[in-house]
Amino acid sequence: MRLQYALIVAILLPFKGHAAPDTGAIYQLDPGRTQVRVHLGKSGLFGFMGDNHIIDVPISEGTLVSDPSSNQPQSLKFTIQTGQVKVLDPDIADDNRVEVQNKMIGENVLDVLKYPTIQFSSTAFKKTKDENTWRIPGKITVKDQTVSIEITAEINIEPSHFTAQGQAELRLSHLGIKPPGAGAGTIKVKNLFKVEFESYGKK
Repeated sequence: MRLQYALIVAILLPFKGHAAPDTGAIYQLDPGRTQVRVHLGKSGLFGFMGDNHIIDVPISEGTLVSDPSSNQPQSLKFTIQTGQVKVLDPDIADDNRVEVQNKMIGENVLDVLKYPTIQFSSTAFKKTKDENTWRIPGKITVKDQTVSIEITAEINIEPSHFTAQGQAELRLSHLGIKPPGAGAGTIKVKNLFKVEFESYGKK
């Protein structure tokens, strides 16, 4: 009997004082209150004659997970439906905007019929010197190609919701997209482009 008791104590002792780990607080991104804008510039010999492009990139779903004890973010995931991506370009004629839209969703750029989603998943959160601001390295999958990118964001987490705003600078070629052009190559979209976003989510 004493031997059995000793064996039970020996098995349970390493677990004494160690509670099951807390699960993270999960927030769902609100697509209606999340805005992502892509800013594409022009380059090439006659780049000054072309138009810069502003593109709306709606996020269809996503989650932010935080540590409930510290309110620090732990992971971020989101999905973009490529068929919902829309060229805004308020300063160009309607027919030109339609042409740009068709090029963007066509097989040479996003190819939305073959690749209906773009997905991002963070791999870490690195605190910066600025309050509530994080560098967020992660993996993004575009046209079945997964590459590493980094987002910078200010994230404010409350018990019931979170808000975030930030930006990233990316290259089309890094995402497996050849910068489209016009005019026999004399006007091209710049390879480097900027993404700006604001987001809101709640439990």
